[in-house]
Order: sequence, then structure tokens, then C-alpha cells
Amino acid sequence: MMKVVLVILLVGLWNCDCLIKVKVKNKDVDLGELGKNITETIRKPSGDIDDLIGNIYKYYEALEVIHNEMKKGVADALKAFHQLRGLGGPPFLALVPVDEKPLVEFYKWQKYHGIEFRGFLKYNEDEWAEMNEFANKSRKALGSEK
Repeated sequence: MMKVVLVILLVGLWNCDCLIKVKVKNKDVDLGELGKNITETIRKPSGDIDDLIGNIYKYYEALEVIHNEMKKGVADALKAFHQLRGLGGPPFLALVPVDEKPLVEFYKWQKYHGIEFRGFLKYNEDEWAEMNEFANKSRKALGSEK
């Protein structure tokens, strides 16, 4: 019985994960898929370092779009934020601080790759923290109006 419940829960989370879609520069970005891809690539390096760094930046851009729309009170942005927060936030941030040694060895990256990698992770951390702060302040303000 317990295994069945766990599987249903995981399927539910997986399905929810895929619903977090954001339009960034006129392109749809699936935060669920992108977050999984970034996390897997950090854990087990593959592909090209520029793709990884580009994906981390793309994720940041998507967070920024959601945050800006949240500030305008757009319901879909608030829904996307709460879905993402319900999943624990951007999954790759759980890996911070990242052990960069496997990445350096696999990609043979230059110093600037490390600077971009750490910088874009920090952008995501900061944007996510600001989004949470905004949501918490908004909730308190709504609660005080009742």
C-alpha cells in the first residue's frame, strides 16, 4: 500500500513540474524540464559547458519574468511561483555549494567558465530569495487587510 501511494505522489510531482512554463524572449521555457536538465548535468557532466551555463542563465531569466509578473499581480505568475515553491524551488540550488572538480575535469573549463557558472548560480539564488521575500510580504499585507 505504501509503495502505491509513493508512486502516485511522485507522478503527481512530476506532472506538476512540467506545468511550470514561462515565456522568455518569445520562447516557451519549461522550468521543470530545464531545472531537471541543469541538476542532472551538474551531477553527471555531459554535453558542452556553454550549454550548461546558458541553461542556468535561461533559468534565471525565467525566474525574473515570473518575479516581474508577480509584482504586477498576474495570477499565472503567482501560480507558477507557488508550484515551484511547492517543489522546493529551483532543484539545482539544492546542490549549492557545487563541487566543481568533476565539472572542471569533464569540461576542461577556463577560468571565465567558473566565474560565469558561479555567477549565474548566484543570480538564481538571489532571484529566488527575492521572489520568496516578495511573496511573504504580499501574504502578510493581504492578511493585515482582513
